[in-house]
Amino acid sequence: MPVVTPLFLALGLAGPLPPPADHLLNPDFDTGMSDWRYYLDRGAGGKLEWDATRGSPAVGSARAGNIFHGDRYDAWGQCVKLAPGAFTLRAQVAAQVAAGNRCELRIAVLNQPDCNTTAVPLRDLKAYNTLNDGTFEAVTISDTAPGQAGAAWVFLGHIRVDAAAYGDSYCNFDHVELTGNAVFRSGFDAQ
Repeated sequence: MPVVTPLFLALGLAGPLPPPADHLLNPDFDTGMSDWRYYLDRGAGGKLEWDATRGSPAVGSARAGNIFHGDRYDAWGQCVKLAPGAFTLRAQVAAQVAAGNRCELRIAVLNQPDCNTTAVPLRDLKAYNTLNDGTFEAVTISDTAPGQAGAAWVFLGHIRVDAAAYGDSYCNFDHVELTGNAVFRSGFDAQ
């Protein structure tokens, strides 16, 4: 069973999945978390919320974090159509994580035109923060979706490792952009 399958099942069981849009919806989080689904790993200590005080370039961002011990993955996710061909996924990420923890930008390219639980991941690509001082940095994934691609899950996640000290550890995500054969149509924040 691919690693991302349990995550797909959890997101799917959270309620009926809407059909994927042909572009990322609410990529700037200016007024909340609409169009993004949440995944709390084991539900313990995870914090997924809208942050009205931080953002890049304007305030409003998706926040993911966890305070408890143990290996955990807590994330926001959105399904989007993705045709075969080159694509780039990027986001502004601000990390304030405990030692060993990471902020993860992830895309799972699927073999179906939607993100149902029978979809098979063709690519599972990840990129991580390099800074850990609370300032926003660009995190980018560039790749090519194979010929069978039809949709993708985009994830904005916080990874907590078992060895990390107990306490607040979080990531803020903003200005998420998917370009290539998925069209980004929503307006960007004013620069």
